[in-house]
Amino acid sequence: MNALIDEIYATRKVRDAQDERLDAFPHAIPYDEGKAMYDLVRATGAQRTLEIGMAYGLSSLFMCQALRDNGGGHHTAMDPWQSNAWASIGVLNVERAGFNDFFRFYESTADDILPLLLRQGEQFDFVFIDGGHLFDYTLLEFFYADKMIPVGGLVMLDDLWMPSIQKVLEFVLANRNYEFAPEFSPPPKTGLARQLRSARYMLKQLRPGQVVARSPLDYYYGFGATTRWCVLRKTADDARDWQHFQKF
Repeated sequence: MNALIDEIYATRKVRDAQDERLDAFPHAIPYDEGKAMYDLVRATGAQRTLEIGMAYGLSSLFMCQALRDNGGGHHTAMDPWQSNAWASIGVLNVERAGFNDFFRFYESTADDILPLLLRQGEQFDFVFIDGGHLFDYTLLEFFYADKMIPVGGLVMLDDLWMPSIQKVLEFVLANRNYEFAPEFSPPPKTGLARQLRSARYMLKQLRPGQVVARSPLDYYYGFGATTRWCVLRKTADDARDWQHFQKF
């Protein structure tokens, strides 16, 4: 894959500018998620990728390696806390891996940078959203990212165990022209496992007069199931009537 990626997952450590070793996890993405990101960029031939939230830079390394293996491209990342919270390790890792020639970084918030990129006419084939995590911040990140994604482009939502991110997913699938892309998302459990999970969820949730809510993930992973991330595909540009609203 990449020597630095292999080192970090083998040692579970990252190195700061003074070569002090720090725990990479739980902040860094799991290997299977990073590998899925790499495979997605390779399979689609993506040339321009965008990352909202960088931390220690593991997702950047996977995407940059995929772009290099694709023969070229450009990766953009943003993280307002890169220096303060992450000791600039994410940016250092990109430099250490030799990806600086096609990497651009903004140490600012997504609500500052995404409108700027939009005004500049930027477009991205693949966007990884792992930024604010509050519902309104994540929805804003999706809103601007969508305007720069062509039809057929892909968005990965991270940390779907969080109710705020699940709500963004539900809104997008109910109100925007996006569909679940299972070929790039984690596989579901076995049929039996899904049925047992669904039964446990239904028994736990049922109360007199209560209607059990069903999220889009329920139909693929089983009722009450959680997955860390999923990928959505844009199927058409936004052409909603001004009164449009679908409950989610």
